[in-house]
Amino acid sequence: MIARNRGQLLPAELGAASSAGAARLQAIYRQCQETYRLINHLYAELDQYAGLHKELDEGLANVADRVQEFRLLALNATVKSAQLGDLGRCIGVIAASLAELSSDITRTGGGLDERMRPLAVRVRSAILNLAAARLQLEMLMLFVHELAGTASGSGVDSRNVADLQTAFDGTIRQAVEELRATETVLRGLGSLSEEFRKLTIFMQVAQISGAVEANRLKDDGSLAQTFQD
Repeated sequence: MIARNRGQLLPAELGAASSAGAARLQAIYRQCQETYRLINHLYAELDQYAGLHKELDEGLANVADRVQEFRLLALNATVKSAQLGDLGRCIGVIAASLAELSSDITRTGGGLDERMRPLAVRVRSAILNLAAARLQLEMLMLFVHELAGTASGSGVDSRNVADLQTAFDGTIRQAVEELRATETVLRGLGSLSEEFRKLTIFMQVAQISGAVEANRLKDDGSLAQTFQD
């Protein structure tokens, strides 16, 4: 791949400029190199995002499984509170809270998943456009390098360079538009993240309250096990 072997295929600098054409080629070459570095850096960032997206997908799947467990535990606590009569009222309230929290977690997770799916599509589109733009940039750099070796650039065909630059500009613009749209969606995920954090805290409070109440009732241990689970 040219991207990995660029150091061997292309020099860091072109030869000393001996004409106006050669100087122009040097300027284009330097600009291409800087843009190339920026694109590679962006690729690294997108790779990191792809890893985070995968972790989030796995996390949401795990949450969905856990929510089903929470509902069963809440049901067990509800049944036990009914068996205890008046003594189990507090447990009944906690069980109802657990059931409600489970529904809230399902709703929040669904909202997060709904927003993440189109986001993944946009990121893939941006990656494809970046790949195409990088290839166009590599072609432009090779072309400029070859021109620089012919009569110090005196025979530069500006139309060929301009065509390659135009193609690159159009492709990179599409990638930027996709990334801007992605940024807009990501900003909206903050509220869902905060809601998940609050739900987690509420769930911990319900667990602790249930464990304390189960210990106070001194039942057969089933309630204590429920809230430990």
